[in-house]
This record gives sequence, C-alpha cells and structure tokens, in this order.
Amino acid sequence: MFSTGDDLIGFELTEDSISFVFDEDKIINFIDLEGTNFFETPQAPHFQETKKYFIKKESLTIEKVQVIGTFSQYKKDDKYTLVKKNNHWEITFHKEDIVPFGGEFLFVINDRYAATPTFNESKNFHMEPFRENELLRSYIIWCLYIIDTEYEVGYKIKGDSIFFVFDPTIYSTINDNQGIKALYDPDVIRKVEVAGSFNEWTEYYTMERQGNIFVKGFKIDENINNWGEFKFIVDDYWVNPPFYAYNKLGHYTGLRHYNFTYKIPGKRNIKGYRIEGDEVVFFVEIKSKDLYTYWERTTADKFTFKNMFLYASFLPQEHQRIKMERISENYYEKRFNISDIPKNKSYQFNFYGNGMIFLTPPYSTTNLAHTDIWDNQQWLNFEITL
Repeated sequence: MFSTGDDLIGFELTEDSISFVFDEDKIINFIDLEGTNFFETPQAPHFQETKKYFIKKESLTIEKVQVIGTFSQYKKDDKYTLVKKNNHWEITFHKEDIVPFGGEFLFVINDRYAATPTFNESKNFHMEPFRENELLRSYIIWCLYIIDTEYEVGYKIKGDSIFFVFDPTIYSTINDNQGIKALYDPDVIRKVEVAGSFNEWTEYYTMERQGNIFVKGFKIDENINNWGEFKFIVDDYWVNPPFYAYNKLGHYTGLRHYNFTYKIPGKRNIKGYRIEGDEVVFFVEIKSKDLYTYWERTTADKFTFKNMFLYASFLPQEHQRIKMERISENYYEKRFNISDIPKNKSYQFNFYGNGMIFLTPPYSTTNLAHTDIWDNQQWLNFEITL
C-alpha cells in the first residue's frame, strides 16, 4: 500500500463541518460498477473480466455526483448528492452527521461509475499497487477521510476493566495485499481472538460474540500496564487496524503493518526526562528487552549500540537530532537549560541508537505522543510539556 503527495483531496474540514468536494479536473478515469455486485456486497465484491470496467474520462458526461463510504455503508442515497459549483461539485455536513469519524469514501457518477482521482498529490490516497488481470476492491475505494485525528477503535475502558472490541463493519481499509475478504462479514466469521503485549503475545484469547461484534474483557492490572499493544485474529488471520484509527503503531519501517495501542487513563509515570534545578535532563538506559526499530521492531539485545542521539521537536528543524553524552556503558544523558525549551507547549522526543535505531517507549510510560495521523509509519514518541 502507498500514498503520495502532501495535500488532502476529496474533502475539506472546518471547525464544525466536513465538505466532500469532487473536482472534475482531478479525475483519471472511471470504473463501471453496474455489472458488479459492489452495491450489494461492498465489503467483498466480485468482479469478472477486469478490462470491461474501465471507462475513459473523456467518454463520460457527468450529470450527477454522489459520495458514498463507510458512513453510508456504501449505499447510494440522494441525501449524499453533491451540488455543482462552477467546475466542481460539493456537499457539506455537520461533523456529527458523519459516523464513524474516519473511513473510506468514493464519488459515484451517474449512479453507476466510480471516479478514480489523481493520486500523485494526495496523502489521503491509499491503494495497493495494481496487479495484472485483477480488480480488487481497494482499486475502487481509494480515498480516506479523517474527521477526528484522535479517533480510537478496538477497545473501551469501563471501571477497572478494559474491553477489547472487534466490530467487523469498520474494517473497510485492510492492508493485507489481498483487498477486502469475505471473512469480515459477521455472518461468516467462525471465531475472533485477541492477543497483545499484556501477555507478551503468548496466548490468543477467544472473544465472545455479542450480536455482530466480539468482546473480551480483562481486569486492569500490572500486566495491562499503562499502555500496550494488541491485535485481533479472525479465523486464524491477523487483522491490520484501519488506517484512520489514531491508536495504531507501526512495527516495520516503510510498511503499513500496525498493531493497535491502548492507554489506561488517570496514570502518571513520566519517562525519558527529569528536572534538576534549572536544567532538563533527557536520559535513556538501554535495557536488553526494550523495543527498538531499525527495519523491524525487535529487542535491544539484537543490536550493538555505539552511541545515542536525542531527537526532539523543540530543536531547530535542521538539527533535531543531537548526540548524547555517554555516562556509563548503557546510560546516556543530554542536558538543556530549562529556559531553552518553550513553556506551555507539547513537544515529541525519542532516542536513536547509532543515530538510526529508535526506541518504542516502555509500556509503563504515560507521557506518550503519536506521530501525525497521515504519517505512513505511525510511531510512538515520548512527550514533554513544561
């Protein structure tokens, strides 16, 4: 899967609204959906001969534009019909009217054609590389919207328990190199399991079916820790979090393979820095089982560390990594005058062994910060606010 470009296409946000915008000048071609069962089974449509579906842009006159997506269960409805304004079409909703707060969307032309937008200038374009003689669902629905950039899915906290919740209906953006599979249809799922850092990934727990969702609860204890990772296994198949979920963490560099994350509220355990008089001391001790990432995330004992660098977003853009002082064999520090770090603003920081192998904050940490929601890697850093 890949995305490219720095702009968001197809939707615009204001403080309280979302507008879906279709620009006729930013279309490559169209896909004819009339001969498919896409509108009946959008999660797992069946396609026959692929060549007949593609329609050249210049051969079609646009008379009607609708937006469909996760929020409409991919069903056409006149309330999602766009209004033409000059050379583009547009429709605006209150944010509360579009649920869930993140998902997929596409524009349907004249009730039957899916528009394929230009992707080279969009960071919300997410699609698999084309494969010869195959038309996957992911070739049709290319664009993602995200209203709430801190939208979390997959778990809920109630009282002194955490409940992991698998809802098949939200898994519409699956990065599995196979498109969308029928196994996400609740009617054909045989079993759902959950595993995670809370038991060091050593056991798969069967989840209880409650209607069309699956639930497994645990008491919040020392194994759950202050934050952690988890993932669902559906019919023995590991499920990747939907890209629009805020609570996801990459475990390979350059690939969209994520785990879910959870965080227990009301906890405080600051890691990575301390205040000493008029100084802020950033520090890290390399422990053998801490998780570091170069290409694949693995434990620290798999690497040889010759030095350590501090990355901090409060540093000048061109010098955001700075070498730390080695205090002992596995312990490093970097000191700043407290006046050098602007007050009342949050900054991210992390530690890079050999300048390139970076640390996943320990599960006891509470001062955590996700990278930008549109970032392909999706890492967790430490956070500092003075």
